[in-house]
Amino acid sequence: MTEESIHIEAHYRTTLYWDMEEIAKSEGFKLEEVESVQVGKWAKLFIDLKNGKTIGIDPPLEHNTDYKWSEEEGYYDKDWNLVEKL
Repeated sequence: MTEESIHIEAHYRTTLYWDMEEIAKSEGFKLEEVESVQVGKWAKLFIDLKNGKTIGIDPPLEHNTDYKWSEEEGYYDKDWNLVEKL
């Protein structure tokens, strides 16, 4: 970082995963009853069953991003011109 750095960005990558067998067990359905699955807004998992029921599963909180080390950092001046990238 230099003295002219005013704006700093840090980029992190995260991965969420869901165990469909565990979800099926806790929600009381069988995997063969699943019509479709999709991840929606705010990482909510939507499971559509063949009987017309939709189950919404909030993202698993235990998989929050590890903020210990960023993958990339950018340092910018007051006009958002890149000063340094790490």
